[in-house]
Amino acid sequence: MSTSKLDLVNRVLDSVGERRVTATTGALALIVEDCIQLAIDEIATSALWNVTRQFTVANSWSDTLASLSTDEVYKVTAVTTQNNAVSANPFKQPARFVSIEEFDRIPKRAWTGANAGMVRYWTYYQGTGQIACTPYPDDAASQAQVFFEYHTIPTVPSTDDGTYTMPDRWMRMVELRASAIFALKHLSNDKLHTIYNREYAQLKQNLLQGDTGFPPGGYTMYAGARRRNR
Repeated sequence: MSTSKLDLVNRVLDSVGERRVTATTGALALIVEDCIQLAIDEIATSALWNVTRQFTVANSWSDTLASLSTDEVYKVTAVTTQNNAVSANPFKQPARFVSIEEFDRIPKRAWTGANAGMVRYWTYYQGTGQIACTPYPDDAASQAQVFFEYHTIPTVPSTDDGTYTMPDRWMRMVELRASAIFALKHLSNDKLHTIYNREYAQLKQNLLQGDTGFPPGGYTMYAGARRRNR
């Protein structure tokens, strides 16, 4: 069952004892939308959710530096090289994240041709907004085999009948957290805030165990790299 923009607003209003709305253009609905967006941002950036995971290849390469289509490169959590030597069973070899200081000490070399090499180390240069890799692919065939894993923040539908792309249980988590935020910030109702926040925390814990395989933690490139390379 998909959740529409208007439906989620009204579910939050039901939770906090406010009257439903027929559109999301009114002042009350806009306040609820703000709470929903806060909840989505908080939840999406709190863990490496499988449902927010995306993969992309670089738009372009300049020696070791890869420029990506996403403008939020800090969300990249893994770099892998896909070996297609056995087309029926290709595999991805993960690279190891290192600090900029360590990366700068590693000799840089290139490889060309499909299945002729792989990225072993990567880092993120904050000043350039690019990912640096070594060994690095140096032609179209090798560059097409390097994939970057990153995580998105779900967007709010643009129309009232537009639907969210996230699973129902994930949207239930958003509803609970948004209700808790609304109760605290706009009703000053500590009791209601505590009730919904407790239910939200339990549901989130359950979903984390099933979706990510990791306990709650910070959502950063560094945390992701540490967990993936133990």
